[in-house]
Amino acid sequence: KQWYQRRVRGGEQGYMRMSRSRPSICRIADFAAYPNVQLMDNLVFLRNTETGRYVASTSQLVDIRDTPDSGAYGNEFAIATDANYYLNAVWLLRDIGNDEFFIEHFHSGRYLLSDGGVVRNSRGHEGGWTGAPQIRLTDANYYNLAIWKKVDIGGGNYYIEHKYSGRYLFAAGSNIWGKDASGYYGNEKVVGSDANYYGYAAWKIVPANPPRYI
Repeated sequence: KQWYQRRVRGGEQGYMRMSRSRPSICRIADFAAYPNVQLMDNLVFLRNTETGRYVASTSQLVDIRDTPDSGAYGNEFAIATDANYYLNAVWLLRDIGNDEFFIEHFHSGRYLLSDGGVVRNSRGHEGGWTGAPQIRLTDANYYNLAIWKKVDIGGGNYYIEHKYSGRYLFAAGSNIWGKDASGYYGNEKVVGSDANYYGYAAWKIVPANPPRYI
């Protein structure tokens, strides 16, 4: 077990005890680390409508909110996993006005960022997603490329559209709705696609309160 100090942008602090072998300690202490109730109320899972997979991070448990990286993108990327392992599929939709938001990782404070070209007026021209840019996890909003918008498509489903490029948050992979967790993250990429191929760009934004963890 180890103690980690956590600091939220703006100054609030807390402490949590982490234990990989006893996840109940992780569950309780992780939420207790934040006295900011508004932050807790805005925590969500992003679940793919087609597959049920979660957008997640496998980066190290290092909070960069007050200690950013080198000033470059880095090499951290989002994945689409089959469960909320170690709370790594929990996100904060941080409202920045004009119906726009950052998608901030609960543990690390990193933002989802897409750096692909503009596709808003040429949807489907790329012919698939295999060449689409992988979604990055960055320590800052470089060039305003970490800004997203929600597009309501009905039935409690949304496109999560990149403000600059118009690309959709997108993840393929096998269907895991109703299935038990596999026990490992897997390697399904999350990308910025130019269209909603096979429904893989539709998402459910599920409140993470009360928490439901693996």
